[in-house]
Order: sequence, then structure tokens, then C-alpha cells
Amino acid sequence: MPPILLTGATGFLGMQVLDRILEETDRPVLALVRASDAVSAQRRVAGTLETLYGRTDRHAGRVRAVAGDLTQPACGLDAETWARLARSCGAIVHCAASVSFGLELAAARAINVGGSRQVLALARRARAEGALERFVHVSTAYVAGDTSGVFLEAQRDIGQGFRNTYERTKLEAELAVADALDELAGAVVRPSIVVGERASGWTSSFNVIYPPLRAFASRSIEVVPGRPAGIVDIVPVDYVADAIAHLLLRRTDVAGTLHLVAGRSAPTMGSLAELAAARLGRPVPRFGPPPEGFGSLVPYFDVAARFDDARARGVLAPAGVAPGRVEEYFDVLMDYAERARWGRRPLSRCAAREELERAVA
Repeated sequence: MPPILLTGATGFLGMQVLDRILEETDRPVLALVRASDAVSAQRRVAGTLETLYGRTDRHAGRVRAVAGDLTQPACGLDAETWARLARSCGAIVHCAASVSFGLELAAARAINVGGSRQVLALARRARAEGALERFVHVSTAYVAGDTSGVFLEAQRDIGQGFRNTYERTKLEAELAVADALDELAGAVVRPSIVVGERASGWTSSFNVIYPPLRAFASRSIEVVPGRPAGIVDIVPVDYVADAIAHLLLRRTDVAGTLHLVAGRSAPTMGSLAELAAARLGRPVPRFGPPPEGFGSLVPYFDVAARFDDARARGVLAPAGVAPGRVEEYFDVLMDYAERARWGRRPLSRCAAREELERAVA
């Protein structure tokens, strides 16, 4: 089987997608990694395998790192490597992006838009070579920006404003990719706020909902930022990775855009605060102006949009791929966050699962 090229393989979501490819198929993976040389790139991939499996020799020889830079022409690759990738890769999954809310617009565009255009150029070349059979572009549901009401999977630019350069540039990247989806047998997936695994709680990314939960748990805040009716669309990383793998490996006939979101089941800030209060044995907190340190996150605690995911559910639910409800795994997220000291004692995914097994035993 031809290899799958994966960008963002060392990131939180990308490594979970890598895991699905390795565990569910025998296909080799070309991991396009930002690095100065092949040795550094392979070292980063080895670190990812260590995080996932506690060892670097699991699936030995199946993941080859390719050193590159998505902000550069041809992904920073020489002509020979670019041509070799185009002739060989049977599928491309573009997970890499900057998820920083604070980047200047030019920097965010260089990574999120420029990088997507370079990957798109490679995909087109691979399709022309007769190699490419599938293309999956990972976006975000928050391309909806400050829209209120229901945001549909088929919608893109509807004149919305944006909270930050991340949202703006992710929409710009989508627009660059959209016209090529039919040509490339492509799909766009839009996750919402991605949190830890349902089973173990493991995450390497303690952002968005984690800082206010940590502050409330430590009693450093008594007033929660946001609005009780604000919608906090949360999905576990295993759902998003399973969905991407399903679209990549099995439902290659599905094109267009799919929301990987909680949708109708998404909690509000009020219900999330009630979960946290019940977990900690505390009164439900009041809502009010944000304390210091929450500036870039506050807009996500006052979201008025719900993401329609009817199409995604229709494709994924028959395969048993579903987001679940945060009420079902909230305590698991909190258990792991406390064990990992909210990121100050980071654990590998392998270590987190081993700790869970010992606790259950």
C-alpha cells in the first residue's frame, strides 16, 4: 500500500491520527516535520512514538520523518524530495497548524494559510502523478468566528468577524483548499475544542477550558469568566482522531466539510461550572468579568453559535464513531489533570494509560 503523508504528527491531535494509521493499517507513514535536517526530524518522531507507546521500536521502520518547513516554498524540500513524495504518497492528512491565539496576522498566515497552500500544491502534484487517492484537511469549527445561531457544515465565509488571527487564518486556509476538494478526493474536518481522551483523560495540551478549571480547583478565582448561556463545544481527542481515520481509511467516498463537534450535546458555561462544582464539592461559581490572565480565552466562554453536525453524524455514527457527552468523561479529564498537575508533571500517553490500569486493578 502507498504511504500516507501526515503533517503535524508530533502535535496533540496529529500523534493520535498517527496512532490510528499505525494500529489499524500496515501502511507506511511519511511524517513531514519541521526540522533543520533528517536526524533532527527523526528524533522528533521518535519522541512522539515514545509518548504514544513508551518505546520507539513499536511499528519499527514504518514512520519515516521528512524534514521540512511548511512556511517555505515546496515545504522547504529540494526538488528531488518533492518529486519523490508526489510520486509515492497515496494520501495526505494535513494536521499541522499554529493554534496560538496571539500571533500577529502575518505570522499566522505564513503557517496556517501558506502552509496549507504548500501542502495543497503537493497534493495536486501527487494527484497528477496518479498517486494520491485521498486528501484530508484539518480545520476548526471556529472558522464560524463570531456567528450566532447555527453554523452549517456547508457554510464558510458568511461575513463573520473573528476573535483572533487563528480563526481568521484557518478560514483563509479553508478557502484556499475548498475549490480543490473534488479534484483531490478531499474532505475538510472541523473539530471544536479538543480535550483529553475519554478513557484516560490524557492530553498534552492544557488550554482553553483547562486554565479556568485549574483556577477554580485551586480557589484562585471565585468568579468565572464568560456567560452562563455561552456554548462550550468540547470533544475528546479520541473522537476526532477516530473520525479522521475513518474518513481517511474507510469512507474515502465522503467529500466536502464535516463538523467534528458535540453539536446539540455541547454544554454551556453554566452546565460546565455545575460539573466542576459537583466534582470539587463547591458551590456553583458566579459569572463575571474575567480575572487577569484569561484575556485570549475569554471569547470562547461567551460563544453564541452552535455547530450543526448532521452530515458528520450520518457518516460516522453507523461506524460507532461518536463524540459522547462531556458529562460522561468530565471526571476522567479532571482525574488526569490533577495527576499531571495541570501540565506541570506531564505524562506520556503510555504512562497515563498504565497509571489508569494500575488504579483500576
